[in-house]
Amino acid sequence: MELHKFGVKLFAEDATELDLLELIPVFHGWIQQGRLSDLAIDVADYTHVHHGPGVMLIAHEGNYALDEAEGRRGLVYYLKRPVTDGGRAALEHVLHRALQAARLLEAEPPPSAARLRFPLTELEVFANDRLAVADAMDPALAGPVRELAGQLFGPDGYELAAAAGDRRDRPALRLRPASPAALDDLLQRLAA
Repeated sequence: MELHKFGVKLFAEDATELDLLELIPVFHGWIQQGRLSDLAIDVADYTHVHHGPGVMLIAHEGNYALDEAEGRRGLVYYLKRPVTDGGRAALEHVLHRALQAARLLEAEPPPSAARLRFPLTELEVFANDRLAVADAMDPALAGPVRELAGQLFGPDGYELAAAAGDRRDRPALRLRPASPAALDDLLQRLAA
């Protein structure tokens, strides 16, 4: 079985003024209204953790968070359970869920998450499985990321590099499109 424990972080633009605690009722509302494709279960507050996961929405297949790793806020979605055979299909699934959640956050009415914007000038793709992926350039991670990036941005429309960080961090790649794409545009390209 191929790698399936992919995660994606969509970096938020100028989101430092947002009090992450404002997301707790937003995420609870998503659970109550069934706004996600996932079976959403609970909300967890990790705002006390420096550069931690912030506020998390726990779901059956994966978890959502507005995290603050490396001091940069962004929406994270990572898969916990296999939903496909893995590889590129799992990565597409993860990116699709992250883009849908980002679109929901951008549409939230004030005063909460309406200040969040995800310009998609940079994305981070990571593997949450050290047994399957040794480092960021491991083909199990880099291969599906290159394939999907080529589909979304064209063969020369992006840069891909290992994310800098402590070697104890999970293996991650930074994907920088040559030109930013809107959330809806990427969702359409994924569907194609």
